[in-house]
Amino acid sequence: MFGPAPHPQAEVKAHIGNKLLFPITTDVEEGDLVEYDLPSGKTRTVRLNKVTHHRAPRGMGSGNLDHISAEFSLATQPRPVFQPKLDLPGLHPRISDTSGPLFRDAHFRQAVREAFQAVEHRVQKLSGRQETGTPLMGAVFSGETPALVLQRHLCVSLPGSAEGW
Repeated sequence: MFGPAPHPQAEVKAHIGNKLLFPITTDVEEGDLVEYDLPSGKTRTVRLNKVTHHRAPRGMGSGNLDHISAEFSLATQPRPVFQPKLDLPGLHPRISDTSGPLFRDAHFRQAVREAFQAVEHRVQKLSGRQETGTPLMGAVFSGETPALVLQRHLCVSLPGSAEGW
């Protein structure tokens, strides 16, 4: 059997030495993890190393000899799960890089916190100031001549946005 549900499952026809035999229609490939029960009742997990499809010569029965053989080794660690990068469209790449993985893994509160910290660090770097939070944002964005000017994509200044910090 392949790993626990919801992963695909199939019956192993036989276990001979370091090979497992599967029906010819089984979807297995090198690198797959396969679990099977030992006589002791324990479950063993192995990784398929070499998968070979065997077809009986023409005229040799009705295909009952067709099978897949797969050499294996003990799986000491599960196959790594690929986590695709999550881009957060419409946000600056630094915020997307910082918060995207947290957001993808449903750590929403931490994702928002990290996004705000990324903005704060960027403002500190651009302004040369060391304050944090409201004192930083107030000093940098308020007044008639703010240290930094917020702009949209069309380079239109957003005068009302300086008061929102």
